[in-house]
Amino acid sequence: MVTEVLRDGPADSDETRIKPGEYVMAVGGVDATPTEGFVKSLAGKSGGTVDVLVNSKPDKTGARTVKLNPVARNQFS
Repeated sequence: MVTEVLRDGPADSDETRIKPGEYVMAVGGVDATPTEGFVKSLAGKSGGTVDVLVNSKPDKTGARTVKLNPVARNQFS
């Protein structure tokens, strides 16, 4: 479950809005697991676009795809 979204970060715009309380179901077509952190799953993907499947419940049914442009940690302050 998403616990925080960085203000003005890649997931905090009208087109890519991910909200605290939503569930990340898949990143780049790979199912997300509760033990794998969202940030970790984006490692090495900066500079491109990644499809992130999110939902308000822990189920893929009715989920939406958000296209994120991840940035390297040192690019965001």
